[in-house]
Amino acid sequence: MSALPMMAAHVGGSFTPSRRMLPIRQNLNQLAGINRTYKAVLIEVCELVENGTAGTCNASNEYLAERLQASPRTISRTLAGLEALGLLDVSGATNKREMLPSPQLRACYAGTDMPAAIRFVSQALTIDKTAPTIDKTDRMAIATLSETIDNQGTNYGQLGSNYSQVGSRVYRDDHTTKNDQTVEVEALRSALAAASKKNEELSAKLETVTHQRDQLRNSLNAVRPGGATASASHTRGAARRPFADSKFATLEGFRELASQCNCSTACAEYYLPDMKVKALGEEDRDEAGWRNYVHAWLKRERDSDAGLVTKMPVAGGKPGKVGQVDKRRSAIEAAMALDDEEENQ
Repeated sequence: MSALPMMAAHVGGSFTPSRRMLPIRQNLNQLAGINRTYKAVLIEVCELVENGTAGTCNASNEYLAERLQASPRTISRTLAGLEALGLLDVSGATNKREMLPSPQLRACYAGTDMPAAIRFVSQALTIDKTAPTIDKTDRMAIATLSETIDNQGTNYGQLGSNYSQVGSRVYRDDHTTKNDQTVEVEALRSALAAASKKNEELSAKLETVTHQRDQLRNSLNAVRPGGATASASHTRGAARRPFADSKFATLEGFRELASQCNCSTACAEYYLPDMKVKALGEEDRDEAGWRNYVHAWLKRERDSDAGLVTKMPVAGGKPGKVGQVDKRRSAIEAAMALDDEEENQ
């Protein structure tokens, strides 16, 4: 690559700061062959040189990183790349370094023929992308882009003169590194693991509460009077049998249940035969179902006008007594028929 003409000169080892506003940003944004991170850093350094009083830039990596919303590591890597490309002249240790735009770069915004200088530098940045050598005195060759411009393995394409930025800030997507992505992924994995553990704990608690609820419901159904249909719905899976095989069809079982239902005076010998006959037309039930069957019968009797039958009519007794029993039996059968009709509806 041929030497570039000297379009600007150092004065006393540094540039003489300009006292007029130079078109730094609009001209350097037109450079082709470098990504927007490089352009942003170039613009920031050149503005500090031209608009300051020292005629040079002594900004630290941290200062530039804060100005451009980048990381100091990105700034350091970018400055090294710009120096390798011959766009910046850097001298001195990191904490005392001085940075100046190269004569070729300064000609792009402070020369006599700035459009020509921009074309020349852009051509130099795009023609030879493999030349590894740099002569910063009068030559500018381009090192491999994958070695100097690559940001953690990501190659950036040419943006040309359509590039725009807000102020001197660089978009964050140029600064995202693999390490940052790894940290973010690990954080997401940890959050997911914590959420999964919390979900398992809540599922276990829900299962416990559901089991306790079912136990309480079954306990309430066991002591709460109700119809045969309700009993069957809450005792699914229990053994079913005819009423004659139920413990409530025995004298002892009947009397025990009658005592629990405040019907202890009910005459078992009187009621059980009728219950067994009526139960022949019923479907088999479990013990809870037959308990409700007997309880409903006794409750209906207890709440009737005649009340419970407390003893068997004596054979040869007063006709009124026998007539009263027959009347009661007819009333019971009518009431049960009415109950059956309501259930079928």
